[in-house]
Amino acid sequence: MSHDVDPVARMLAIGERFLQQAQEFDERASAAVDANANAVDITKLLDLGAVYRLRVLSAYGACAPYCRPKLAAVEVAPASQSTIDRFERRISTMDEQQVIEHLKQIAAGASALAVVESADDA
Repeated sequence: MSHDVDPVARMLAIGERFLQQAQEFDERASAAVDANANAVDITKLLDLGAVYRLRVLSAYGACAPYCRPKLAAVEVAPASQSTIDRFERRISTMDEQQVIEHLKQIAAGASALAVVESADDA
């Protein structure tokens, strides 16, 4: 295996391959219905298509945080009152230009609290 492999690109490629396979099973199931195939065989083809769609979901889910981090973000718990107070105090001491710069960083995916705390450390 090469050291310059892009793991995210690989996950996307795997997801695309699984999606292609799911579509192939869907087409085979449709052809089986048209040919009046046995219901058990049709069900097996449909089940295999569903399995591959779950694999697509897994592959895409694994790379989502790297491709679309804002969509993959999860809030684990609401902020405590002390965190909110600290955040508000820090924001209130900033001038307009600092606020605009912080908003740009947050829009780019940075954590609001981390941005404000990094400004205090500077």
